[in-house]
Amino acid sequence: MTDQLFGNPEWKSNEITEAWFQIWHLLTRGTVAKDGISWFCTSYKNRPYQVFCPLDGVVVFDHHVGFKHLDGVEVIFLTGLGVTPETIRAVERCVLNGATCVGLPHLLPRRVITQCGSRGILSDGRGLWIVTDDFLADRVRRHVRHVIPKQDVIRYQFGKYVVNIKPVDSDMNRLTVNVSVSDNTTSKSAP
Repeated sequence: MTDQLFGNPEWKSNEITEAWFQIWHLLTRGTVAKDGISWFCTSYKNRPYQVFCPLDGVVVFDHHVGFKHLDGVEVIFLTGLGVTPETIRAVERCVLNGATCVGLPHLLPRRVITQCGSRGILSDGRGLWIVTDDFLADRVRRHVRHVIPKQDVIRYQFGKYVVNIKPVDSDMNRLTVNVSVSDNTTSKSAP
């Protein structure tokens, strides 16, 4: 497979552009490989094909996401090459309100890096900043374990409705979907 991003032969992958694979590996309890999400990756060569991977309310946003989409989110991961100043302000507001933000050092506010370094943890308001270049580090796992599914289920909440998708009889290619009504309508999915 040719190493080029977005079809441009001049753009090569690196630790920063590949860091998001670690997040998927973490949030799917290892179902998604550390080196890619495509069945063409070396890690999948000898694995049987499967449709299902456990997930608990994961939502992916681009570098332009604002506060209205992040408000109430428990855990925010910042990875990639850059985010807009507006997005950083929205994330800062979320952390002050109680969110945990786990991010690569070059994406986090300068004041956070100044206070805790490039691999530190900083309490801020009611929330927490975790600065890392390794999303699979033990200290990251400890602080985000509450958003990692404990069983084989994909769960999403849309307002008062909760959707659970589970394998049928441990067959990862046969799934059942259950929609229920929740009394807790304040929680949101985590990007």
